[in-house]
Amino acid sequence: YITIPGIFLIKIRFLDNGPFLIAYYIFVIKSTDIGAYLVGMKFGRHPLIPRISPGKSLEGFIGGMIFSVAAAYLGSFFVGVILPQHIAIIGLILGICAQFGDLAESVLKRDAGVKDSGLVFPGLGGVLDLVDSLLIAVPFYYLYIDIFIIR
Repeated sequence: YITIPGIFLIKIRFLDNGPFLIAYYIFVIKSTDIGAYLVGMKFGRHPLIPRISPGKSLEGFIGGMIFSVAAAYLGSFFVGVILPQHIAIIGLILGICAQFGDLAESVLKRDAGVKDSGLVFPGLGGVLDLVDSLLIAVPFYYLYIDIFIIR
């Protein structure tokens, strides 16, 4: 769960503009998380998958996707290697993967019978709660960059 994403981050790091691509990736993923949270808190009425994560809503999912695509667009100005035709696709891929990663971690926590994955960051959960969306998305991000941007 940690090793494979770490390998992909290392591979991205050694690409041209690797550090910028990693910063872009983190910016888009965390924007997705923030958008899902803010929109879900304000407008969330319809549970997304209540038996896995009762607090997540369809409205939050949509908000996360909107924030993801917007962040992909804004962040592309700083990376320089993301062509306009790839921005929305990367935003959608990362947005979907980020939210899937969050749900996957919710399954792990539900199976373990815990609310947070640790006590390191009070109010935010554990380290895994902060990086769950980052871990799932990085292989897809790397493959997209490798197949459609580098080649």
